[in-house]
Amino acid sequence: MELAMNLKVLVAAPVVAFLVMANAAEMKRPEGWSWTAQSSSEAHNVYDMGLDEQVLYQGQRSLTLRGTNQTDISYSAAMQYVSSKGYQGKKVRFSGMLRTSGIDNWAGIWVRSDSVGHDVFSGDIPPPGMGSTQALSQWTPVSVVVLVGPQDSQIAMGLGLVGNGQAWLSDLKFEMVDDTVPVTTTRPAIDLAKYKKWVSQRQARAFEGPDRALPHNLELKTE
Repeated sequence: MELAMNLKVLVAAPVVAFLVMANAAEMKRPEGWSWTAQSSSEAHNVYDMGLDEQVLYQGQRSLTLRGTNQTDISYSAAMQYVSSKGYQGKKVRFSGMLRTSGIDNWAGIWVRSDSVGHDVFSGDIPPPGMGSTQALSQWTPVSVVVLVGPQDSQIAMGLGLVGNGQAWLSDLKFEMVDDTVPVTTTRPAIDLAKYKKWVSQRQARAFEGPDRALPHNLELKTE
């Protein structure tokens, strides 16, 4: 039995249109989606994530991620989760139409099937993914197929951006496929060893401060 869902179903709440270069405050995020970002930039700039109603695929709005002044191990991801119940031992496919601009590392879609709570790049290798290391000026079909393990409890999927640039994803679908469909072997382009080293250094710095530090600005003063 084929199960499918598209962005129109996932995003039922009203949204406010914004231009491609709109600021983060104007971006509306789709209901039911999670978002994460890890910035190793000295400027500590955050990524932007939201809905774009100006860049459309066949009349459908798109999900977008945008990063500026980032390093090659900074990344952002917009993601959706589903329970693995009923999918264990089966192959599933996440697909959509991808468009990118100004990419200097990688942008595309990815899927993880494992346990609850794992980060996108928490494993020994990046999760299966399909995307591009350069700009895609035209809408391009992308898809990722994974085999859901018998002990897996959660399937995570979404749009990812490593480094700088902007990516758009539209016409999303999620479905079971038969055993003849090969699993995806390509993966997001990120130096995982370099990324994990940065994470370890950041965690070590967290313990360099004084003992029993107090929270800052509980009075909510303004600058």
